[in-house]
Amino acid sequence: MPRPIVTRILLATDFSDSAERAQEYGQYLAASFGVPLDIVHIVEVPPEAEDAGDERKPLAAVETDVRDRLTALREHLHGLPGAIHVGQAKGQPSGQIRRIVQETGADLLVMGLQGQGRRPYGLIGTTAERVTAEGPCPVLTVPLPQTEAAPCTLRESSKVEVQRVLAPIDESDPSLDALEYAMQFACGLDAGLVLLHVLEESQDHRGGISLDDEAGQRVHWDNRLAEFASVGTALGLAVDQEVRTGLPSDSILAGALHHGCDLIVMGTHGRGARVRVPFGSVARAILRQATCPALTVKSPKFVTGLRRQLPPVFRTFEPP
Repeated sequence: MPRPIVTRILLATDFSDSAERAQEYGQYLAASFGVPLDIVHIVEVPPEAEDAGDERKPLAAVETDVRDRLTALREHLHGLPGAIHVGQAKGQPSGQIRRIVQETGADLLVMGLQGQGRRPYGLIGTTAERVTAEGPCPVLTVPLPQTEAAPCTLRESSKVEVQRVLAPIDESDPSLDALEYAMQFACGLDAGLVLLHVLEESQDHRGGISLDDEAGQRVHWDNRLAEFASVGTALGLAVDQEVRTGLPSDSILAGALHHGCDLIVMGTHGRGARVRVPFGSVARAILRQATCPALTVKSPKFVTGLRRQLPPVFRTFEPP
C-alpha cells in the first residue's frame, strides 16, 4: 500500500482565538485522514521570570493550568478515529515545536497564524512565521475569522471543510513539490483542485509595464497546466486551471477568491527565491493577506516513503 500524504498531525496551540480556529482544522483533518492527533502547548519562560521580585503567575501554577486545559481539550475531541495525545514543553516556542515534530514523526503541523499577542489582521505571529520558514514539515496556518477590518473569508460559524484547493505553479522545484502535495492532499479529502500560474509583469527600460510575448507565454502555460491537470484527473480529481497576469501574491489571492478555494497549498520558495533566503517573499505576502488557510510545503520534507504521482519529465520545463 502506498504511504498516505498525512499519517500524523501535530496541533500547536497557545489557546488564542487563532489557535482555537486552528484546532477545528486539526480536528477536521485528523478525522478526514483517520490519523493520530498530537496537541502541544509551549510554556515560554523568559529569563526575567526567575527574578525573585517577579510578580508573574508562578511557573508551577501555569503548568497546572495548561495541563487542565489540554486534558479538557482531549476529552472534547475524544470521538476522533485516531489516538489523541496532549503535552506541554518549556522553552522557545518555534524551537520546541520543531523538536516535537521530529520526536512524534508528525508530517503535518497545524497552528494559528496569529498568537496570544492578538496581532491585527495581516500580521503573522512570530512563532508561526519562524516555524513556517524553518519548515520541519508541511505547515497549515489558519487565520482569524472574518471581522469588519479583515478580508478573511472564514467566519465564526462557518463549518470547517476543504472543498477546493488552490495550487499556484511556476517552474521551480518547490512549486512542483507543493503541486504533488496538493494533488495527494486533495485526493485524501475528496476535494477539487485549481491550478494557477501567474504571468508576472516586468518594468521595461522606459519605466512602463510590459510582458514579453504574453500571448506565447499564455499558450505555453495553458498547455502546461493541462498536462498537470491530466495527472489530477487520472487520480479522480475535479481540476480547473487558470493563467493570470499581475503580481504573484495579489494574483494568487485573487484566484483563490475567484474560484472559491478554501485552502492554498504552496512552496516556501518560488522561482525568484535565493537559496540563502529562508522564506520566499511571495509565500510571506500570501500568509499575511491570506483569505483562507495556507499550507506551505518546504521541499523535500514530505517525500519520505511517498509514491509521487507527477512523472519526472514534468520537472523539465521548456519555456517558449
